[in-house]
Parts: sequence; structure tokens; C-alpha cells
Amino acid sequence: MKIVLINPPHTAIGSRVPDDHLPPLGLLALGGPLIDAGHQLRLVDAEFGPMALATLVRDALSDHPDCILIGHSGSTSAHPTALLIAGMVKDIEPATILIYGGVFPTYHWRDILAETHAFDFIVRGEGEATIVALVEALEKRKPLSDVAGIAFPDDSRRPFATRPARTTPISTITASAGN
Repeated sequence: MKIVLINPPHTAIGSRVPDDHLPPLGLLALGGPLIDAGHQLRLVDAEFGPMALATLVRDALSDHPDCILIGHSGSTSAHPTALLIAGMVKDIEPATILIYGGVFPTYHWRDILAETHAFDFIVRGEGEATIVALVEALEKRKPLSDVAGIAFPDDSRRPFATRPARTTPISTITASAGN
């Protein structure tokens, strides 16, 4: 799939201080596994400038991606901006799949999905394995209810969450890295 990662412009004062930029570490952590799974990725980092929302949306949609992932290191204060971006994307390209993630959406998925129909999916918790499973399910038209760690509107447009995704203990990761 062709996927665009969006790091929204952040409205908090800390992001507007010269030389102070919150790198999109969460998005980058998702990007590696998606690239490893064979997907085409592109990052639109709207923090720099900051980029105007209309420019951001035009850039994100320029190569007609299959889906767009929106997330931010400061996800609580960036949420209103993420909502605006999602609405603008859906107004222009309603078929583009929008996936939202971060700390704020993880804990407020019910409210977000009840508030707007712009987001198709929310990745809850650590998303490195979840995003690959979700994109694969979308690509192969597998049951979405089998993908752990996501939330989405059910057939009645009510917020629905799958079982939580499992996390890999640090000790397992550390032991594997030593081999």
C-alpha cells in the first residue's frame, strides 16, 4: 500500500520555539515495520514552518495514498489540529483511509470515534505490530475484528474496540538483540 505519515503542526508554544522540534518518533517507529512489510511510505512533517493545513493536506494527498496515518508526540494538545486535518482530507478524498494513533487517541478512542467520522481506525497502545496487522487486514480484506489493538466504528457507526494488543517484554527484546 501507499501510505503517508502526517506529523501535524503543533500549536503548543514549545513547538514554536526556535530549534525546538518534537521529532515524530511514534510515526517513525511505525514506518520501519511498514517498510519491512513492503509498503511505500512518505512522511509529511508539518512541524517545520509550521506548514499551513491546506498545504499539508495537498502535499499528503498529492500521490493518492491508500491510507494516511496521523500522530504526534504531543497528541493531547495536537488533537484539535489532527481533527481538522482528518476532516479536510475526507472532504477532498473520502475514500482515503485515515488511521489515528498516539497517547491521546489510545485513551480517548470512544470519544473521538463518537465525535467524528473522519477517522476510520484508531491504533491503541504501542502500534508497531498493530499497524502492520491492520494494513495487512485491509489489503487482504481480512476480518478487522481479528486485529488486536484497534478501534473503529462498527456497522451501526458506534465505537468498537478489539482486544488489546500484546506487548513484547523488554527482556525478550534485549535477549533477542544479544543473539
